[in-house]
Amino acid sequence: MHSYGQQGHIVIKSTLNRLFPASHTPTTSFTPLSLNLFNDFVVIPFVAMTLIGEDIKSSPEEGYETMRRSADFGERVFPEDDDNSEVDVIVADNDRAAAREKKDREKREMTEAMKEVKESLVLKVFLAFGLPCARRSL
Repeated sequence: MHSYGQQGHIVIKSTLNRLFPASHTPTTSFTPLSLNLFNDFVVIPFVAMTLIGEDIKSSPEEGYETMRRSADFGERVFPEDDDNSEVDVIVADNDRAAAREKKDREKREMTEAMKEVKESLVLKVFLAFGLPCARRSL
């Protein structure tokens, strides 16, 4: 049997978060899905089936069939709520990565909003005093 269960999902997700931080990963190619949903439903299953295919010395397609057939086994043997301290560390890493991404996104949004306010205020000052101005990035 070759299924990584929920623990495998967590390990793969943590690795993806470290390799491809959400703050630096464009998401336009899979909109309307968020990066998190795209990873959960597309990338993580693809990585798992590829790894399982390598484990059984076969193709990713055979890895997928093995993963599908052994899913119940993987869920029982590798549950998320197992007392596995290594998985707990990975879950904590995932939580921190998600919090960092949220903070980075909010910072980018605030910076962009402040830039727009600054440009608007400068333009209003120029117009209020009748000064000639060319709209340019400030």
